[in-house]
Order: sequence, then C-alpha cells, then structure tokens
Amino acid sequence: MTVRDFRDAKGLSRQLASLGVPALVDFVPAGQKCRDERGTSVKDIPRGLYHPPTKIPGDKEGQGWRMQIDTKLFKPGQTFVWTLKVDPVHGWSGTSTILMHDPVAPCVLVPDDTRHSVPATFPWQTTSLEGYEVAGKTVGEVRPEIAERGLKVTYLITEPHPDSDRLPPEMARNVPYVMYPNRQNTPVGEDWFVWQADEPQRGTIRLLVTRKLNEQVAQE
Repeated sequence: MTVRDFRDAKGLSRQLASLGVPALVDFVPAGQKCRDERGTSVKDIPRGLYHPPTKIPGDKEGQGWRMQIDTKLFKPGQTFVWTLKVDPVHGWSGTSTILMHDPVAPCVLVPDDTRHSVPATFPWQTTSLEGYEVAGKTVGEVRPEIAERGLKVTYLITEPHPDSDRLPPEMARNVPYVMYPNRQNTPVGEDWFVWQADEPQRGTIRLLVTRKLNEQVAQE
C-alpha cells in the first residue's frame, strides 16, 4: 500500500479495505489528539506482519511512502489502527500504526496537551531574514523588520524546558524549550522574547517565542 496524502484518511481506508487489511483510519489535525480510551493493543505482533515504510520508486516529490503488509498474519478480532497527523513543531505529516484487539472505539478528538521538545536547531533556514538576528529580541522589535521585508509572521509558543536545571548541560542547550499544542491560541504580546525563527514556507516567518527566556540560553 502507498501513502501520498497524509490527510486523506478516507482514501487510505478504501485502499486498505481493497487489500483485505482490517483497518481503521483517522486524520488528526495539529493541536489535537485522539482520546486515549480506544481499546487494547496487541502485544504479540506476528513477525513480518508489516515492514517499515520505504520511499515510493519514481516519486519526484518524495513526500509519500509505501508499506508491505502480510494480510495472512492478521488474527480474527484484530484491527490495524492508523492515525494520520501533523507534527505540531516541524509541520510535517506522518502516521502512527497500532494493532489492536476489537472492539476499537472511534477517535474522539481532544486538545493535545502532550509536551513536545523544541530543538535549538531547525532544518529550515530563514533566508528571507538574512542579515538580521532575532535571538534575544522582543516581538515588538522583530515584527517591524519582518513587515518591512514584506513577509507574513506566525508564532510557535514555547516555554523553557521545565527540567533544564536537572538535565546535562549539553542536552539542556540542545533542547532548551518545549511546546504544548493546546496552548498555541494564547495571544502573543509585544514584550515576548524571540529565541529562534524558521521559514516553513517561502514568504512566511515563524517566530519561536516565549514569555520568559531559558536562563541558560540567555546567558550564552
């Protein structure tokens, strides 16, 4: 089976059904998650039931992948639960797969209160802000520069890592902040601090902001 659109839960469900895979597929938007009480996971997953995803040959976009599944290894009363979701920090789409015993409860969307680590280094480069350093400035100082360059601005609201004072120094530097998807609707003030910026798409700058700077990062 192949996945090219990680938002198309109905399309993937039809594909799995046509292949004889007993499956349940849900799409979960960023900032939400399925409520935990869905059923019981299968502990003794047969070896070879499915193989790790690989790239689709000839796929120039490189966004999708394919997976080989051996339908003969499913036991009666089992369902392959697929959850298509958007990573709340990096923005890429992906999926989780869990083999569960029947019955499987439907996905009830609730706010995602999971703590996500925010690494100090991001894969995107803010080429549109070249020559302008944002780290340590306030939102009120940075926004005029972004507007002058004709760019849009979005925010990723973060907080200093709550365990930074107990982590090894190198780890504390590499993961100085965390984010909670259910707190992303908090209004961002002009006096908030900017500690990082990325460019998830051309013409849009995303500022990683926090009310309080990580003390260790601020000292450096």
